[in-house]
Amino acid sequence: MSQIPLCPYCGATEYRRISEWRLVCNRCGHEFDVRRDVCPVCGVLNRDDVLACYKCSTRLRRDSVEYLIEVRARPPDWWREERAVMAAIHKRREEEASRRRMEAYWAEEQARREALARAQAKVREQERRMLLIAAGVSGGIILLVVAITIIMALSR
Repeated sequence: MSQIPLCPYCGATEYRRISEWRLVCNRCGHEFDVRRDVCPVCGVLNRDDVLACYKCSTRLRRDSVEYLIEVRARPPDWWREERAVMAAIHKRREEEASRRRMEAYWAEEQARREALARAQAKVREQERRMLLIAAGVSGGIILLVVAITIIMALSR
């Protein structure tokens, strides 16, 4: 673990060791069994009443007999809290994925708008050049017509 995990009950980062595998939070006094409450994948300290890591959803190691005793001791609607925790984890992940998709979308949209602006500027420049050429040709034709008219008037 690169950083000290937060207590999932009170958010403290100070613990004292009471045995080889047990820690106690200095602020709230909650005890943790590091063999099962610390996620083996991401190193997050989890509540002792959850079966999966709240950060990465990895199933936490539990002794099967101890797990059965815990399950039998739970109130009938314990699953609601566990599902609420898992739903919050899922929601956080989906929001993060959505944020990343939106950032990618906005980056693509910005690039598309910049390309469109460059194309429009190029078209405007071409139109301006064509207008100048047309004005020059029109002016030349008018001068030619005037010159021919003057020459014909003088030759009579």
